[in-house]
Amino acid sequence: MKAKPEEITTPEQRAVMLDQMDRAVQSFYTMAVQIQNHPFIEFAGVMGEYVKVCREAHRQGFDFTNAHAHSGHALPIQPFQAAYLGEKIGCIFGPALQLARNGRPFLEALELPVPKGFDVAFPDLDAPDGAVVDGYHRVGDRWEPFRAP
Repeated sequence: MKAKPEEITTPEQRAVMLDQMDRAVQSFYTMAVQIQNHPFIEFAGVMGEYVKVCREAHRQGFDFTNAHAHSGHALPIQPFQAAYLGEKIGCIFGPALQLARNGRPFLEALELPVPKGFDVAFPDLDAPDGAVVDGYHRVGDRWEPFRAP
């Protein structure tokens, strides 16, 4: 990650953006509650936390509009905020991301290392008996190292 990003918006512009972002999150939350789909409501938590992180960055004189994967600049996020975001994404997508076929590309898209043995720890639950995935084969409800006959 790169150091503090260059400013592409003024502090005054960012202050207006933050107020607009707050209103957008509140509107989304109101509509999501009416829809009554709990995982969908969780997106309001993700968006709200993003606004909190941006507000703190702004308070520190940091242009949050230029902190993203494409610029290489990181928002000044705290570990407890990362955990909160993980909990929200876990609520929304957790069981699906625990399947190796989804978890591996998810981690790779985040440019995070895929832990050794990930496919064994989180095997595809619907893989047929005898399936071979990354050097392991399914035997009933467990995965074992595969050795070709």
